[in-house]
Amino acid sequence: MKNIQKTDILILGAGIAGYETFRNLKKQLKRNKKNKKITIIDKNNYFTFVPLLHEIASGAVNPNHATIPIREFTYKTPHDFIKTEVKKIKPEKKLVQTTQGDIQYETCVIATGSTINFCGIEGAQKYTHHVRTLEDSLNLKTSLIEKMESKDRITVNVIGGGYSGVEIAAEIGQLKLKDFKKLYPEVDIDINLIELEDTILPRMEEKVQKKVAKRLDKLKINVQTNTTVKQVTKQGVLLGKETKLNNDITVWATGFKTNAGEILPEEYLKKGRLDVNHHLQSKKDKNIFALGDIALIKNPETKEECPQLGEAAHSEGVYLGKNLLEIQEGDSVDKFKFKSKGRLMPVGEWYGVAIFGWLNNFTLFGRFAWWLRRTAYVMFMPGIIRKIKLVTNWTLQPFGFRNLIDIEPLKKR
Repeated sequence: MKNIQKTDILILGAGIAGYETFRNLKKQLKRNKKNKKITIIDKNNYFTFVPLLHEIASGAVNPNHATIPIREFTYKTPHDFIKTEVKKIKPEKKLVQTTQGDIQYETCVIATGSTINFCGIEGAQKYTHHVRTLEDSLNLKTSLIEKMESKDRITVNVIGGGYSGVEIAAEIGQLKLKDFKKLYPEVDIDINLIELEDTILPRMEEKVQKKVAKRLDKLKINVQTNTTVKQVTKQGVLLGKETKLNNDITVWATGFKTNAGEILPEEYLKKGRLDVNHHLQSKKDKNIFALGDIALIKNPETKEECPQLGEAAHSEGVYLGKNLLEIQEGDSVDKFKFKSKGRLMPVGEWYGVAIFGWLNNFTLFGRFAWWLRRTAYVMFMPGIIRKIKLVTNWTLQPFGFRNLIDIEPLKKR
């Protein structure tokens, strides 16, 4: 890209928030016959449905089930996709500097998401895995299989007992009791789930914590609460109780941060995120919008911060995609309010937790909750052909072996 590219609406990031913004805004432009061009950029040429990544790491879901080529979004439209990374945003010039050159915009939507926060723990970044990206999920699966092929006993540690940590530990526990037991009967596996607070899932109700703890116990997972991690080395994980766990595989599943401070001037930020009003518009610049993990969004009534979750990112993207034109034209638009419809969390195969927010947090456990989550994700995916393929594969998969081949390139650590 030698010359400066120009576009009307520039969307930075093709995660859930960016994808939903593009999808809905594209419809609005066509419906209102607005001759405006959207350019969406991302460092990958595919959209990743992040909530499925822990199941990709365990072989329960194939990579193509959770990814969509971004160029499918722009096919047969006047809009464009550029595979590149954001370096700096220059609001005063309406310019974004990228690794492929500069892009001039009229309106910029920032949805670059977040990355892992290793909380300053020595060795954590170098010697642990995580499942924030497709590549890292595949690296985790490859490492796990390589250890199973070469050792007679392995230790798997999952750091963080929140949603992600519980989901990952449960998936590996499921592997231990089913596929690994059949395919690697000579290998013993120890699985540890380490949580800083006095309970797993500290943000959920006590009945959910107890039910999930019971499920993890059934999956032979050793849960350690009130436990800190002091250091991670190639050989082991040093805990606050001066105990040491072997580090055959350690997964970091706690904490994340944004790159807002690296790409934007400090005056645009608050608490390390982009400070926006109730229309997801920057308080400093009416031509900049932000949503997803990078944005600090508050409920206009309760003043509580909007959670940095996939469900919230989806709602924000739908809202902005449908209302961005009206907001910029000064029309009266309702303020963004996030109200969770509930949570759907898998805890291994054929066991899930379904919390219905619109039914006063009525909660279901077990097979139906697990099936409901998979069904909800199928409905999220675009295209009837893709939906049929997913339903067919996901229906048959539990009756066979998981995808446990290690042809993916392993990132050296």
